[in-house]
Amino acid sequence: MVKELSEEDLHAIRELSRHPNIRERIINSICPTLSSSKQIKTAIAYSLFGGVPKGREAAAAAAHAADAAAAAAAAAAAAAGEDPKETAGQHVIRGDINVLLLGDPGLGKSQALQYVARTFPRSVSTTGKGASACGLTAGVRRDPYSGEWSLEGGALVLADEGICLIDEFDKMTEKDRVSIHEAMEQQSISISKAGIVTTLRARCAVVAAANPKFGRYIPSYTFKENVDLSDPILSRFDLICVLRDIPDADEDFALAQYVLSNHQLHHPTVSLLQQLPQQQMERLETQMKALEAHEPIDQELLQKYILYARAYCHPTFDCSLPALSSKLSSFYAKLRRRAAASGGLPLTLRHVESLLRISEANAKMRLSPTVSSLDVDFAIAAVLSSFISSQKFAVQQKLSREFARYTALATGGWATLAALLRRLLQQRLQRAALLQQQREQQQQQRLQQQRGAEAAAASGEKLLEQADIDKARRVEFTDFLRLASQHKFSGYQVEQWLASKTFKAHFSLIEVEDNCKVLVSNSWRREAPSQTTAA
Repeated sequence: MVKELSEEDLHAIRELSRHPNIRERIINSICPTLSSSKQIKTAIAYSLFGGVPKGREAAAAAAHAADAAAAAAAAAAAAAGEDPKETAGQHVIRGDINVLLLGDPGLGKSQALQYVARTFPRSVSTTGKGASACGLTAGVRRDPYSGEWSLEGGALVLADEGICLIDEFDKMTEKDRVSIHEAMEQQSISISKAGIVTTLRARCAVVAAANPKFGRYIPSYTFKENVDLSDPILSRFDLICVLRDIPDADEDFALAQYVLSNHQLHHPTVSLLQQLPQQQMERLETQMKALEAHEPIDQELLQKYILYARAYCHPTFDCSLPALSSKLSSFYAKLRRRAAASGGLPLTLRHVESLLRISEANAKMRLSPTVSSLDVDFAIAAVLSSFISSQKFAVQQKLSREFARYTALATGGWATLAALLRRLLQQRLQRAALLQQQREQQQQQRLQQQRGAEAAAASGEKLLEQADIDKARRVEFTDFLRLASQHKFSGYQVEQWLASKTFKAHFSLIEVEDNCKVLVSNSWRREAPSQTTAA
């Protein structure tokens, strides 16, 4: 498939890689029919790009040389009447990223698997309920004519150098799940059946979807109580996305609007188009585009981009080894200590390798030959998001505050900028409410000391001037830029957000006195008639 890329395709791929925000564009282009689920999109993107395997070429060369040497040694040993000696194998570190989507029904888990099957050419789909251990790994079959035994590869073997998709992973029996332990970590399958002793390659990523033990995820239970999966199988997944269907009025309304807009725009009838005025059609298109954080990439171009990155991009770490070791070691030690106390997702040393693989996947998204420090931060944010999603609500809030820098990276994009602005506005309002409360107390004290006309005059005093109220409802643009910079957002990202329809639907950038720019909510803007919109 990669060899079929034309010069025009290669030019388009290189131009796309130069986009300053290519990572967010790729993530938001994954499974475009899912309007939300940023966590699913990010995990699927990491699995599609993958990391860089270590020792695979050396192991293949060593195995070839060992086979030749073993054959010669076996012949010499047989001539001398001695037993042949075993040879040491080469250690191989996988580069594929395994992902488990675990959560409530109806959140798009199976839809995400179907998207991967359509996008990635070398993918094999199966279901946990209808697959056996032999169907996943390999089995032997007797030829009805010759009577000889032959091997038949299962889904993991057929998906070699690709992706194996397993839906209804929780419906598999424990015996069948144990059979894929070797394939998920060592990426090989050892067979010893019917006189056939061999090892098959299974160099593939595993993307699985599962439901909680009780049908829905119960927040009051720990992660281990909600899932019916053993620690050995869970530790082999680099990312585990715990998805919860939590009622949210604004998000539910936006999702319903998205579904209706999709239906009316992509499946219109002639009579419907004639009945809908042009203004309503434009409003529907605006609603759909407003829900997209970044302009999506054409799916055919995205598929070629992924294949090119997997084939030709093999990034290495450019940051110093002591700095990288210090950052990853301290993060792993701190998070493992939290895991032992909270009963959430179990963490093992395998997750340190997961951090390296996800860092390489971030670099591959940019077609970069080196892994930057920011790529490592994104990897930490992904693993942290996976860990936090498995915790109880109170623990989630505590961890989100403790690792605020990384949780902002995990949320990513314009949603985080909107949340930061809402937080600043909320803090201003809280300060104004506290000031008003203090003035109310002072006024009550004066009223108790005064009588008659003086008391009436005092009761007519304004607690807060209109100017104070206006200031409490706006945020200076420089203050917001400073906060966005602290959360690793560039000026370009902020400018793109300010020009987006998602920003204009909820906020405004206006000029006040002394050419000072401030950010306000659209619901309050009507109360400031003297202000003008900033260019």
